[in-house]
Amino acid sequence: MFVIDGNIRLNNKEMKTRDAARIENQNDIIIKAVVSTELILIDLPEKYAVNQ
Repeated sequence: MFVIDGNIRLNNKEMKTRDAARIENQNDIIIKAVVSTELILIDLPEKYAVNQ
């Protein structure tokens, strides 16, 4: 996930503009916008995982 602009809480952790997170082995994620936000969330198949 990459926050293009804005401020969110991802699973209760704050992320701001230009912050990025790698999310692995999570069944559920909670994304809450604190202010108007643009973000990118990319879901890749397991075959593209780094350091398999």
